[in-house]
Amino acid sequence: MRNQNLNSYPIKLFFFIGVFLLAGIVFVWTPGEDVAPFIILLFGIVIALFVTIMVEPHDFKTVFSLFLIAFAIRVFLSTLLFLLSYSYGSSGVEGYLLDNDGVGYDLNGWYIAQRYNAGLEIDPLFYLIEGNLGWTLTPYHFWVARVYQVIGRSPLSLFFINSFASALVIIFIYSMAKQLLDKKAAILCAAFAGFFPSLILWSAQNLKDPIINLMLCLVFFLWLRIIRKFKIFYLLLSIFPLYVLYKLSPLFIPCLVLTFFFSLITILYGARKKKIQFLFMAIGLTAASITVIYFSNLLEPLVIKLTGETTILKFIAEGRRLKAYGNLAIMPGFSMSNPMDALLFLPIALTYAWFSPFPWQIGSVAQITALPEMLLFYLLVPPFLKGISYCWKNKFRETFPLIFFMVFIMLMLGYVEGNSGTLFRHKSPILCLIFIFISIGIFKKPENYHKNLPV
Repeated sequence: MRNQNLNSYPIKLFFFIGVFLLAGIVFVWTPGEDVAPFIILLFGIVIALFVTIMVEPHDFKTVFSLFLIAFAIRVFLSTLLFLLSYSYGSSGVEGYLLDNDGVGYDLNGWYIAQRYNAGLEIDPLFYLIEGNLGWTLTPYHFWVARVYQVIGRSPLSLFFINSFASALVIIFIYSMAKQLLDKKAAILCAAFAGFFPSLILWSAQNLKDPIINLMLCLVFFLWLRIIRKFKIFYLLLSIFPLYVLYKLSPLFIPCLVLTFFFSLITILYGARKKKIQFLFMAIGLTAASITVIYFSNLLEPLVIKLTGETTILKFIAEGRRLKAYGNLAIMPGFSMSNPMDALLFLPIALTYAWFSPFPWQIGSVAQITALPEMLLFYLLVPPFLKGISYCWKNKFRETFPLIFFMVFIMLMLGYVEGNSGTLFRHKSPILCLIFIFISIGIFKKPENYHKNLPV
């Protein structure tokens, strides 16, 4: 009887989706930008339905229910912010209650879309001087432009797309935690990913972070599948998230390449030699940092043009100085002009990357909303460390890339970010990885648990 009920669950969903499709006929005569959010909402549910069936068919009802609740919360919040913007918006742009990067993405994306529709070429130099609110031209601007080119200017559609991407993470995170430990840990991990306040807030706006988070989770989900049972299909499938990451956040690519390269070396030569595992970790992080610096130096002409600085350390210091303002500034007076300064800054960088914003930095009503989340995170540090320790001893082969990447990105963020507010948002891709280890630390098996047991 239980199996019959489980099998009927997707059938009932398809029935309701069909009803909504028939009801949607009334929208045929509605402007595209008005009907697009409803179509995105519907297709998001359908896509998640198929993904859940393929990834976690045995726990379909649990996983899909978590997705639906998380998606509904994000859709509700994004709709509320959208409606409030018309009465209380501070951005001056319809649809945007908060004045942040999303406003620039919208204005610039619409500008590009109009030129596309008029058959005109996009001159990046003209765009940077005349069309852009800031000084950057990123692929996310063009993503917004392509969406607007198809459906018209519809900020709510962008909010719903990001809400869907953020909620879809739950399916992959659940599967990863379940493979590494058990169903209890998987449910807790998915709940963290679905209902952590900051992740909900970022996904209810026009920011690129939710899509980046989803692509990173998909990369590590496929890595775990390849480690468990190699299939060329998983390898080919990983091309898609890597390509999206390359377009939206190019520096993630050398970070990921180095992560998997040193992971393979460590697994092959250090997995059974406990004394040299940390040595491999240290060597890998050092080499990865040098490589990322090298890739950054390829941007030297742009660096000189924008800041007048000619070395990567001076560029990082100048970037930190420009961001280090207000009560959330990170060590604004610290000089980092030589390698010794960078070494001295290391403990400060790591402390701020992992634990900021600190309670004493809170200085506004908007910043107060982050305080409960950070206090909760401080309480979760012990199980997080327990989860790291357990996985290092029992699931080393599967989790070394996650640990390496997590530490590496936090190290980079600690150096390049000069403001706890931006750092708080930019470390969101690592939060889902952190949740995996927190959940494992809470529900971990005894220390004598057999290593690498299949789930």
